[in-house]
Amino acid sequence: MRARLVAALREGFKKGFPWANMAYEIYLLSYNIRYLFGHTPHWRPWLSWMGVEVRRMTQDDYASREN
Repeated sequence: MRARLVAALREGFKKGFPWANMAYEIYLLSYNIRYLFGHTPHWRPWLSWMGVEVRRMTQDDYASREN
């Protein structure tokens, strides 16, 4: 009985994981595309959940850090 349950769970995982992984990757791709076109200030969903904003530094930023 236990062996059948383990085999069924293993088979379910093998069939379900590629679909779940594909859905996750499509979600990340859609988030990256929204970032690319300026619809969100965050390039990863967890950065928006944590409230972290990643900005590109310019030459002026480097000069102000040296003083």
